[in-house]
Amino acid sequence: MIDIEDDKIGEGKGAIALQIHDGGGIKVRWRNIRLTSLNETKAGISEWQYLFDGINTDGWRAYNGDVLPPQWFIEDGALTFDTDLKLESEFEGGKDIIYSAEEFDNFELYMEWKLPPGGNTGIFYHLKEGYDEPPDVSPEYQLLDDLQWEAINNATLEEWQKTGADYAMYPADTTQKIIKSAGEWNTSKILFTPELVEHWLNGKKIVSFVPWS
Repeated sequence: MIDIEDDKIGEGKGAIALQIHDGGGIKVRWRNIRLTSLNETKAGISEWQYLFDGINTDGWRAYNGDVLPPQWFIEDGALTFDTDLKLESEFEGGKDIIYSAEEFDNFELYMEWKLPPGGNTGIFYHLKEGYDEPPDVSPEYQLLDDLQWEAINNATLEEWQKTGADYAMYPADTTQKIIKSAGEWNTSKILFTPELVEHWLNGKKIVSFVPWS
């Protein structure tokens, strides 16, 4: 877990990344990944830029790597990871991917995502490379099949491990949280400013905290 209070790694600009837990039978989908900077607006209207537009994977590659890892591909306009996709040879590198074309400081990030039963993934932001894994040096918006994960894995989770949490730091507000079943599309939004970070899920604000607190 990142020691954000002492080191503040990622303070300033950092990258956006997607996490993969490489278990068998997992197929995770993302679409409409877009971001607007909160530093600059024109006539009071923010301009959105697509980090993934449903057509190509330009700008995406492995964390600490040079190319997009195998098992990542585009399917029906969604950026998709499938552990059941057969590989020509064994792949030794990590499967987490980073949008490397640009780093961001203050922003609003929006995306849609869909998990299979028991799925587990996450969104990293203000990420820096050169470390072993993204969770070591980045805040994480946790994504999980909250409704089935515990039964499938015969394990009990804490609230800070469930969808919408700032992983291992701030749990989601369960009175506001609405999560759809595995196989359905959910929406997530992250707002980051020097004063406040907000996590949104399906139109509801579920986490709010001061950066690096």
